[in-house]
Amino acid sequence: SIDVANEAVAPQRYRATLTVRFDAEGVRGLLRNAGIAFAAADKGLSLVVPVLRYDGGSFWDDGWWRGAWETAVGRGGLIPMLVPLGDLADRQALPADGAALSDPAAQDALAARYDAGAVWIAEGRVAGGQLEGRLTGPDGRALTATAPVAGEGGEKAAADTVVTQLLDQARSGWRSTNLVDYSRR
Repeated sequence: SIDVANEAVAPQRYRATLTVRFDAEGVRGLLRNAGIAFAAADKGLSLVVPVLRYDGGSFWDDGWWRGAWETAVGRGGLIPMLVPLGDLADRQALPADGAALSDPAAQDALAARYDAGAVWIAEGRVAGGQLEGRLTGPDGRALTATAPVAGEGGEKAAADTVVTQLLDQARSGWRSTNLVDYSRR
């Protein structure tokens, strides 16, 4: 189906916002018949927990690191993600100390609050003028990225760069393990 909104008509131009909805099974059939490979989006919701590490300690972040994750996951993608509220109940379910972050029971408790199927831990650490990011997925595999903190934008710009790199890696991994390629059948 197609929805048309925000129409604007001028003597030389027509503008509108179009929303196009496709029949998922029909598109899959078309791709299958044409032998075109594709990766479908994950149907389950994943949480991404932004944590900052400083001087050996860690804590749930409420600033620039969290903001970069909220902005990036809000754009959508192959892995539907949500940044949890980070309220007291979240912090009690999954404390930010190193041992709790990797505890499956603590991750499950947090995931249950949001009806999510998986938890990703997004750790950020500023060291030597670099922001070091580490995204650990539900399978325990860690992805890493770095960006310089110095210059225009400082920590926020570095966080935007690192988060984009980490999500690109996660989505690439998802794509490679969930690729449907009918041309090889």
